[in-house]
Amino acid sequence: MTGLQTLLEDAAEHPHEVDVDADLRRARRALRGRRTRWAAAGATCGLVAVGAAGYTAFPRHHEDRIVVRPEAPPTSAPPVQTKYYDIPAPPAGWHVAAERPQYVMLGRDGTESTRDVFTGQLVVMLADGREHFDVGPSVEHDGRRFFVNDRNADATILSVRAPDGDWLQAQYPKGAFTDREMIVFLDGVVVQPGARAGLG
Repeated sequence: MTGLQTLLEDAAEHPHEVDVDADLRRARRALRGRRTRWAAAGATCGLVAVGAAGYTAFPRHHEDRIVVRPEAPPTSAPPVQTKYYDIPAPPAGWHVAAERPQYVMLGRDGTESTRDVFTGQLVVMLADGREHFDVGPSVEHDGRRFFVNDRNADATILSVRAPDGDWLQAQYPKGAFTDREMIVFLDGVVVQPGARAGLG
């Protein structure tokens, strides 16, 4: 026999002991309690749903933590302006050591340079446009053709046509720079009106 059947039989046998009003009051209290729990659960679910909708509807920052990164080096250092040539910032460890209308010479930091002695130096210079520096390997860069001439045993000479037809060149010690580095460097050189080709 189930509990319900027992209760029904007890109620049938003892009709005067059944308090219907008390049972109704207990049932109503239980129903109110159940509805309150359902309402609370519904409100909680609603808040979760609203929160989830808000989370998906509004843009979020994917990186929640602050990451400290080292400062990036400047994208382009200001050029060095000399009387005859404007050159890009010297490579690290080099400085402008001498200048003439025919060239600007860069020496290693901590060393002394002698004018017109190019050995071991980085030299940007002009050569006569009638010279034949358009031989040897060439590299296209920024719409210009750069010729890599190994004229000396200890130096490389890089040549490109200047706007006036003369050769703009960079002579640099072998192993000190890559040809690509010097192509980019030489491409940034601006020849001023007072510059002239040759050492005369």
